[in-house]
Amino acid sequence: MQAVSGRLQLFIVAIVAVVIIALAAVLTKPFAPSLIAIDPRPVLPQLTDRDLTRHSSRSAPGKRYQCVNPYSRQGFIWMEDKSSEMDTSWVPFYEGTLQEKFAQIWDDKGQSVDPTTKNVRYYPDIVPPSELLKSAPTSWIQLIMRHRILRKAVAKSKTKENDAAGVQSQDKLQLRQLDEQLSWVRGRRILIVGDSVDEDLTANMCEMLGSSIEYRKGRDSDEHLTAICKVQELNLTIVYWQIACVGNSCPSESSNPTVKAVAIEDRWQQHFLPTADTAVGANGMSPDLVILQTGLSDVQDFVNAHKERYHSKSADYARVLTYRELVFYMQRVRYAIYKLRALYGDHLPIIYRSISLKNTDDGDTAAVNLDQAARFACREVDVEVMEFGHIMRGYYSFYDDDVHLKRGPLTVLWANMVFWYLFRSQGGVEVRGELVKMPEINGTVAENWKMCHEAYMNDPK
Repeated sequence: MQAVSGRLQLFIVAIVAVVIIALAAVLTKPFAPSLIAIDPRPVLPQLTDRDLTRHSSRSAPGKRYQCVNPYSRQGFIWMEDKSSEMDTSWVPFYEGTLQEKFAQIWDDKGQSVDPTTKNVRYYPDIVPPSELLKSAPTSWIQLIMRHRILRKAVAKSKTKENDAAGVQSQDKLQLRQLDEQLSWVRGRRILIVGDSVDEDLTANMCEMLGSSIEYRKGRDSDEHLTAICKVQELNLTIVYWQIACVGNSCPSESSNPTVKAVAIEDRWQQHFLPTADTAVGANGMSPDLVILQTGLSDVQDFVNAHKERYHSKSADYARVLTYRELVFYMQRVRYAIYKLRALYGDHLPIIYRSISLKNTDDGDTAAVNLDQAARFACREVDVEVMEFGHIMRGYYSFYDDDVHLKRGPLTVLWANMVFWYLFRSQGGVEVRGELVKMPEINGTVAENWKMCHEAYMNDPK
């Protein structure tokens, strides 16, 4: 009996040993790699695993792209100088930016790498590391400007008999390469709906593209509310509608004092609908991109009403807006978005430009209030926010007056942001400065926009 009991114990021990060995084999087996390919990307700086999870989106069976909006990340504006256009870009901070090779502040001996005088450290204005600048989004507007210069150079060289055949052929080669790189721009249509700040930004961008903005019947008439810019070289059309504000009595932004305040509904019927077809892209249904902005004139509308009601002697832009004012504004922003979608379809790729502030000593609290309200309203109706107003906040030395920008680094930055969103609406994907996917001619705007839309809407930044 004892022998049987001993054999039973040995059998149980053997079974337990087999189970342990089997479990160990399973637990130590290498994890099978995913069959979904991730596109190649620069080694530095790296995103964390959490970023890769939050910012990935599948665009086609078996293919996944990282969805990282560089303009929604913290970063800085790099410019060669305050008047620079060709050397201006937004440089986002990614994980790895503070690695020693990018951010060394002491040498191996513990001495400052920056010059010091009497223990006071000075910080020289040097160009950031090239690897860091490579992570910046593509400077599309500078590429287009370079394309224009090369076109002129090649055309001029054809009319001359010279010995610079090598130079001519090099220009032709670069022009051919740029032609291919910018091919996705051809035939696109952009609709910009905003106030006079957006009007100036659009006019400056058109000049940089080698064109000019043309008003329906002159800027100083009541017909200045719509304009068009045609870039013949690229068959690119930009349409501008001046919505000014979303209220019922928007202050006129015309320099003509006889132009009266008008509600968005009236502008829609009288000015916008007659020009709606000019903004329709190759898809035959809608613009390839719509940028909406309203805020500064809404502030003026609220300030004027408050001044009149309380018989104030001066306008109070530092006043905190009331809850009812914010609710009214949010509802009207939603209404403007509804009007655009009703006109062009729910698939419309639309973004809202964040509000820029006035250059004033009294503060612009009301505009800050509306900016927060607009962000919430946009989130409620599934519209992304273009962070230009937030990025340029405080750059008042680049203003031409209290609200408008001088042509220069900030207007270049805005134009690059516009083309980044246009590139995305055409199916392009850019990850940390690398064009990992070029736009597809056969793709629809709706499919292209949805590729990363959910990831961007869920991004808390």
